[in-house]
Amino acid sequence: MIRARILCAVVMVVGVMVAAVSLLSSQRDFGIAMAVVGLAWVVDGLIRYIHDHEIRVTRDRVWRRRDAR
Repeated sequence: MIRARILCAVVMVVGVMVAAVSLLSSQRDFGIAMAVVGLAWVVDGLIRYIHDHEIRVTRDRVWRRRDAR
């Protein structure tokens, strides 16, 4: 659980860093392309975080039902 959250955070931070540095690049077209890649990594990190959270919530619900029986 903790590893998944750390992975999500690292992916998002690296994505933001790539996007920021790329926009400061002297080669404008390359900078914009890499910024898009960096933002894609941020979105990927968010998707991973949401997916991990949904799995955890679903698993908790299943265990609560089993305990209630």
